[in-house]
Amino acid sequence: MPRLLWDFFGPHAAPTAAHFERHLVERCEREAWPVLRTGTESAGPGHTAVYALVSDDMVPTLRGPLRPQRLLPDPVEDAEQAAPQGDASPPEDGNP
Repeated sequence: MPRLLWDFFGPHAAPTAAHFERHLVERCEREAWPVLRTGTESAGPGHTAVYALVSDDMVPTLRGPLRPQRLLPDPVEDAEQAAPQGDASPPEDGNP
């Protein structure tokens, strides 16, 4: 499931992002948009991002009115797709 992201920078990034997230949740509730989860994350000092985890089919609906700065695939879904497929047992001669 994709994540829509909005980035905030500077010494007030964290409180600004928290404020933005409250308004994001309010807007999604008012419009009855099914957002699975929202939250904040930081890439380091002076940066906070707000994210909204949404279903694939909601991305076109939300991108226009909400104008996210970034769109990322869900990291859990990506990890599942990157997992090796098939038999992971060692070869019969015992050598890897």
